Amino acid sequence: MFIATRWFGVFLADEGKVVRSTLFPKDPAEIASRLFAMQKGRILDEERSMAQGRKVNVLESRLEPIGRMVMEDTSFIQASTFGFREQLLKDALLMLAELKSKEETGADRHLMEAIATYDAAEEQLNQLDLRLHSWYGLHYPELGDFLRGMDYSKAVSTLGDRKSIQSEHGLQGISIGVDFIQEEKESLMTLAAGILYLSDLAQKTGDFIDRRSMEEFPNLSKVLGPKLACRIVKTAGGLERLSSFPAGTVQLIGAEKALFRHLRKGKRPPKHGLIFQHPLVHSLPREQRGRISRFLAAKAVIAARIDRFHGNDIGDRLKAEVEKRASELRNSPPPKRHQAQSERKMVAKRR
Repeated sequence: MFIATRWFGVFLADEGKVVRSTLFPKDPAEIASRLFAMQKGRILDEERSMAQGRKVNVLESRLEPIGRMVMEDTSFIQASTFGFREQLLKDALLMLAELKSKEETGADRHLMEAIATYDAAEEQLNQLDLRLHSWYGLHYPELGDFLRGMDYSKAVSTLGDRKSIQSEHGLQGISIGVDFIQEEKESLMTLAAGILYLSDLAQKTGDFIDRRSMEEFPNLSKVLGPKLACRIVKTAGGLERLSSFPAGTVQLIGAEKALFRHLRKGKRPPKHGLIFQHPLVHSLPREQRGRISRFLAAKAVIAARIDRFHGNDIGDRLKAEVEKRASELRNSPPPKRHQAQSERKMVAKRR
């Protein structure tokens, strides 16, 4: 006997005849939910119930936990025989497409867009802040010695000219800057206000990322940090795809250009990609960064897989293991290859 699952029900068949059947409700939503579960590789409750207490064969690899895989003809199981119309299948398939579309725009997709917005805002913020200091420095070059960061932009956006800023902040002395016209002053005040807006946007988006990522993939966020975790998820194409990667691939995510240069031109292979942004990686000596990157990537993969299948929260334990390994590497001698290279360089210098 074998179990055959069609879009309208689950059937126990033997020698071209249906021995037992469990039909799905004649509701497109119910049928769509079962088809969706089947496409995700899950075993339906109806299939488990049909196999319970029986030694059965199965026709799909997803059902191998409940039976032995075989090939059988199921053409004799027709929907019309059991009172199911073709229109019901069409309606169910439309709902299935809607379910798949919603899944593709899950929480990780929202975080992928959020981290892209955050990084873009930070990049633009740095560029515009540089432009403001350069432009306003023509008028009041000494201001940067007294006000820094957003305090500089706030003073320019609200006060504008040199005399007003000096009066408000109690700054004394003669400036070597030149005066500007009213139109230029208004442009600079608008630029400074835009910088403040971008700073607020980046702050709020960053807070959202920190909070939401701890909810959606807590283990990965604890191992890598919320923002780096979102960057790696984004570059990988989603949490589900990331969880299927080996550790070596995660280690080099973001270093694709360097990897291709290595493969095509024989350049030195990269040791790390985006994972270099982790404080424990870039704070270690150069010769130890490859080792900690591999170790960190391996723990990140474990964390991603647990988060993907909503497993237990072991992020703190994984993070402690990474920190312990980093401490060991910080106090250990460099790899022999690096020692040999250093010795060769010293010999070359002596010559």
